[in-house]
Amino acid sequence: MPVKSWKREQVLGTRTWLIETATVLFGQRGYAETPLEDVVRRAGLTRGAVYHHFKDKQALLEAVVDQLLLNVVNEVERRTLVRAVERGRERESDAIEFFLEELCDGATHRILSVDGPAVLGRERFGELLGARLLSPLRHAVVRAAERGAVQADLIPAVTHLLFGAVQEAALLIGQRRRGGARRDGDEEIERAVSWMLERFLGPTAG
Repeated sequence: MPVKSWKREQVLGTRTWLIETATVLFGQRGYAETPLEDVVRRAGLTRGAVYHHFKDKQALLEAVVDQLLLNVVNEVERRTLVRAVERGRERESDAIEFFLEELCDGATHRILSVDGPAVLGRERFGELLGARLLSPLRHAVVRAAERGAVQADLIPAVTHLLFGAVQEAALLIGQRRRGGARRDGDEEIERAVSWMLERFLGPTAG
């Protein structure tokens, strides 16, 4: 392997390791309770190595959120495919329902529904969420349009409205958890989203 390629792989490996380490610690303790020094120590690196990749702890959190969103979307796609094979057909609402389930899961919930929006701000968090979620959502809406449940000229608007609803659901789950609401209360939100999906994508999506 050429020296430049080897160095590039080494740099990417260090960045990936930092993100993975921070994901574990942020998920276990929360962002506020995890000093950057703890991430440095757990990763077995120097503080200078961390600052080579991220200007501060918030920048590291942003990278964690983006990678975790990608992981969640990939897992949702896998679960949706398995469900489609089991059922013998695709259902547009499955992916969105699975996405909300993933958001409610332990460490993922803490990072994506609580710390991510609170620390990065609603606007920036929405941008990261959109970068990972808008394409799968549009695919679901296009599928609904193909069977006549959505007018073709409304695909962009319906996609963005659905995205807004999913984003609000994620934020609402986070707010309820911060307020001490019981975890089983999240089911209300999921059922409300399912109800909405049936009306957006047609009765066969419910």
